[in-house]
Amino acid sequence: KMPNPFHGGKTVREEFSKVMRYDYKPFLEKLEQTNKEFYSYFKQYLDGDEFICCNMMITTKENLNEYMDFLFDVILNFNEISKLTRFNYRREGWISEFMFGAWLNYKNKNKVFVNINKLVKNLNRTEFYITNPSEMVRT
Repeated sequence: KMPNPFHGGKTVREEFSKVMRYDYKPFLEKLEQTNKEFYSYFKQYLDGDEFICCNMMITTKENLNEYMDFLFDVILNFNEISKLTRFNYRREGWISEFMFGAWLNYKNKNKVFVNINKLVKNLNRTEFYITNPSEMVRT
């Protein structure tokens, strides 16, 4: 479930459209043109209420490289049709945050919920997901 919608949205789509503003529709159109298979999944993800925010994961180098290759392809393709301005300077950050959870699910990456409140006091219901927890390095 969306733990704390930042902008009052009840679905991921409502949140994403609010933060992307006028870039929302052009972004989805470009994503559909450049990655039809993922776009089909992303549309479903947007209608859900699972939002994995903050782009935080503990994973292997291979998983991180795979996600970064995917993410930068998406962002660079979108930048071909929409330039950054002082009004949308946070756009790439929003794209990466909303794509992160969708990509994890799309690729069937193993997610493990970690309740950060048990680790750090006074945080307001923040959720983290870990891919490949068996490969975590413990100190």
